Amino acid sequence: MDSHAPDLVDVPDAPVIPVRERILHAALQLIQDQGVHAMTQAKVCDIAGVRHSHLTYYFPTRVKLLKEVVMRGTEAVLHLLDGPEHLRVNSASELRTALAALPGNPGL
Repeated sequence: MDSHAPDLVDVPDAPVIPVRERILHAALQLIQDQGVHAMTQAKVCDIAGVRHSHLTYYFPTRVKLLKEVVMRGTEAVLHLLDGPEHLRVNSASELRTALAALPGNPGL
């Protein structure tokens, strides 16, 4: 294994999370826990367990990473507003409850 590669735990049948997804999850986690100003490239790399070159390959700038996190959150909200009837929400309260139940909880 490359000495610069992130440490991976060998767990049989465990899903492999793509690097891009790990980066997005780390960015979202930082924003939720510490606010948008805490989302630095160095912190994202540390939490995601990736090298800076991996981060900049997918997201050349902090702004591009932030835009992708926002777009994902927006898509989740739109799906709840315009999705199948049984998933639709009719109030801000219902929207907050539905968002809290999503994987990766956007934390609104």
